[in-house]
Amino acid sequence: MQQGIRLHRAIDEFTDSHETVLKSKIRLRERHSHYAPVIVDIFYDHYLAALWHEYHDEKLQSFAHRNYQLLANHEEFLPPKTKHMLPFMVEQDWLTSYAEIDGIRRVMQGMSRRSSFANKIDSSVEDLLKDYDDYESEFREFFPDLIRFSESYLNKKSG
Repeated sequence: MQQGIRLHRAIDEFTDSHETVLKSKIRLRERHSHYAPVIVDIFYDHYLAALWHEYHDEKLQSFAHRNYQLLANHEEFLPPKTKHMLPFMVEQDWLTSYAEIDGIRRVMQGMSRRSSFANKIDSSVEDLLKDYDDYESEFREFFPDLIRFSESYLNKKSG
């Protein structure tokens, strides 16, 4: 569990400094200011889900349900906020819903509602649709680098 948390943090650092990801963030910065990095993360989650079959042999739905079960089986290790959200995550099948634009729209609307500050997060789906091919191209450029980084990180930690 701790190794997974450390990997997640390392992935966040790698992603935040990746040149291609920065291009995606810059495109959103004017309309979404400091929310741009979070929005790009969600956009990239969309492409990962939508293009899942290109990166993994297991079907996304099977992977999602297996991981929901894994989280439920280890609920005692989850932070309170995650523990509270898990039933909603499973019921609404968040992981597979990211493959669809409507799923991303729901995520953005929820983020916008929960934010304490004025924002346009809920309209960011229009930005995604407007520049869909550009974001997809950037994701496709970035994701193989992320895979290599993650594999290297795990090899260093296990060796």
